[in-house]
Amino acid sequence: MRPTATAERARRKKGEFMIETSRSKREGRPTQAESPVGQGRGTLLVVEDELAVARCYRRVLSALGYEVLTAGDGEAGRALFQREKVDAVISDLSMPGADGFELLAGIREVDPDMPVIIATGESEERVASRAIEQGALLVLTKPIDVRALAQVVEHAIRVRRRAPAAPREPPRAAIERALAGLCVTYEPVVHAPRGVVVGYKAIVGTNEAAFSGTRALFAAAEQVGCAALVGRAIRARIAADLTGAPRGAKIFVNLPAAALADDALYGPAEPLRAFAEQVVLEISERETLERLDRLAGRADDLRAAGFRLCVDGFGSGYAVLSAFVQLRPSVVKLDTALVRDLDTIAAKRRIAGSMASMCRQMGVDLIAEGVDTDAECGALLELGCDLQQGLAHGRADHSFSTVRPRTQTLKRTEALTVRPRRCRGALNEAPRFSRES
Repeated sequence: MRPTATAERARRKKGEFMIETSRSKREGRPTQAESPVGQGRGTLLVVEDELAVARCYRRVLSALGYEVLTAGDGEAGRALFQREKVDAVISDLSMPGADGFELLAGIREVDPDMPVIIATGESEERVASRAIEQGALLVLTKPIDVRALAQVVEHAIRVRRRAPAAPREPPRAAIERALAGLCVTYEPVVHAPRGVVVGYKAIVGTNEAAFSGTRALFAAAEQVGCAALVGRAIRARIAADLTGAPRGAKIFVNLPAAALADDALYGPAEPLRAFAEQVVLEISERETLERLDRLAGRADDLRAAGFRLCVDGFGSGYAVLSAFVQLRPSVVKLDTALVRDLDTIAAKRRIAGSMASMCRQMGVDLIAEGVDTDAECGALLELGCDLQQGLAHGRADHSFSTVRPRTQTLKRTEALTVRPRRCRGALNEAPRFSRES
C-alpha cells in the first residue's frame, strides 16, 4: 500500500530509511544492508542530531563495509573532520548550533575537494539549490532508499579518489577568476496583502568552480589577505546594477565580517554610497554577530551615511537577539528555520507572532524569509507578517522583476482572513513602484 501524503511527510521529519527487508528475505535474497557492496572502501563521517537516525546510518553503512564516524551537530562534526581522515561526509541540514550549511562551509575552508552529501527531510527545491551552490556533491531527501544511499556513497568515494593529489594553483589566481565571473540575482521582497514588490535581496554567486559560494570565496581571500578587495568588487558589481533598479525599491545587500572591517565601506568613494537611501545592509553570519562590541560603532557610521541596517536570522539564537538590541536595526528577517512548516506547527506560530508584535511596537520592519508555500504565506499573514520573501512570491532573477507572482493566489483563498495591522516601518508604507516610475 502506498503511504499517504501525511504519513510520507511524517517519515521525512523523522528521517526514516526505506529499508525493505521482509520481501527480500521471503525470496531468499540478501537485503541491501546485508550486501557487501562497499567492503573496505573508506571512512565516512555522518553528522546527524537525531540519535536513532545516526544509529540507522551506522548500521546500514557498516553492513555495506564502510567505517562510520558520527557526530551529533555541526560543530562536533567539524571538529571530528579536522581530527580524523575521512573519505566523504553525510550531513543533515537542520541541527542545533552549527547547521549543515555552516558545516559545509567549514569543510570547504579546510578541504575544498571533500565530497559532502546532504541528507534532509526538507523537500523544497530552494534548500537543495542552496546546498549545491555552496558545494554539496548531492542532496538526498529523506526517507532514503538504501540502494540509492549505497550508490551515492560509492560515487562520493570515487570522486574523492579521483581528486588530484598535486598542489592546487595559488588561490589568488582562482580569486581573480571568481571576481571576473561574479553574477548577481535579485529575489523579490513582497508586501503580500497588496501583492506589491517593495524590495530585492541581492544574491551573489560566481562562475568559478573553485568556490562553492561567496562564503568560500571570502574564506580563501582572507587566507591570502585580499578579503577587502573581494568585498569591494562585489559591492561595485551590485552598485552597477542599481542604476537600473526601480525607484523606491529597497535592495538588501549581505555584509560578511570581512566587509564590515573594510574602511573603504565608510569612505566617500564607496560605490553603494550613491544609493544609500535604497540600500539595506544585512548582517547575518554567526561570526559577524558575535563581534557586537566592535559593530556598534560601525553601525552608527553606516546609519550616518544613509544606509539602513537589517539583522538576518531573527529568532535563531542568542547572538541574533543581542544584535537586535545593540545594532538597533530598522529591518529584521525572520529565520528560515522558523518559517518552514509554520502553518502546521503551533509553537512556531506563537514565536513568530510574538516577534511580529514586538517589531510593530518598536516600528521595525519584519520580513519572513524562505516563504515557499501558500500555506506558510497565509499563516504568516494571519500573524501580521505582511513582508515576505521566498518561492511563494517569485524566484531570484538577473533582472528586477516587477511582476506580481503567486501572491495573487491569496486573493482567491476565501478562507483566509487577513486582519490589518498598523506598523510604522518604512517598507510597510512603501509605495508601489514600476520601472517607468
